[in-house]
Amino acid sequence: MSIGQRMCDGISRLPNNPLPREIVIIGRNDDGKNYVQIFGVLGEDQTSRNCALVLGAKGRVSLELANSSKAGDQRTPCDVMMENNDVFAVGNGIQTNYPKKNGKNFQGYRWEEKPDNMPRIIGVTTIFLPGKLREELHIEKFGSDGDYYSGDYYFRDVEAGFGHRISTYSGNENPLLNEPIPKPLKGGIDEIAEEYWGELNDDGVAIAVKFISLMMGGPSMTKIINKYDRIG
Repeated sequence: MSIGQRMCDGISRLPNNPLPREIVIIGRNDDGKNYVQIFGVLGEDQTSRNCALVLGAKGRVSLELANSSKAGDQRTPCDVMMENNDVFAVGNGIQTNYPKKNGKNFQGYRWEEKPDNMPRIIGVTTIFLPGKLREELHIEKFGSDGDYYSGDYYFRDVEAGFGHRISTYSGNENPLLNEPIPKPLKGGIDEIAEEYWGELNDDGVAIAVKFISLMMGGPSMTKIINKYDRIG
């Protein structure tokens, strides 16, 4: 299957996926000036929808409860975007904090020993020189039987105008271990945010899009869309 065919397949699969829960996309926008990271959150019921993304200092984005007074929420607040100089991470667990601890060496980083039933996903963009980088996508899960599942994917030639997506689930599969799906990244940060917010449909809870300047050490900028305002 060609990249174009796989990209069309990826576009059609996201809105029809009944339970992706959380998605990560990393790539490069079509003018070639920015690397792109996306984190999207979906919720299949009232409790799992009780969350919002919050922008902090130095490019940090955290997943927080939208209404802290509601009991029984299934999500655990965590950092979903972190950066440290020329290393940028996006994911759904404590491994997203690794840039400030391990620098450019993701290999051997300690994941959670026993994560909950939600698979852990992470995308890493590492800039070595202006225009020279490595992008990585990782997924891991401990099954109910105690078995460990993982997938690791690496990209060095990042073509302008598209990226790759992984998600915590694909339909009711548990976990998703097939290869990442190509996705288009057309336009500026607002256009990309609106495009993927629309793809999340009614189950979309929040999305964050980060643009990372192609120039080494350049500033990042982040666009966040939340369905719910934070209370408390």
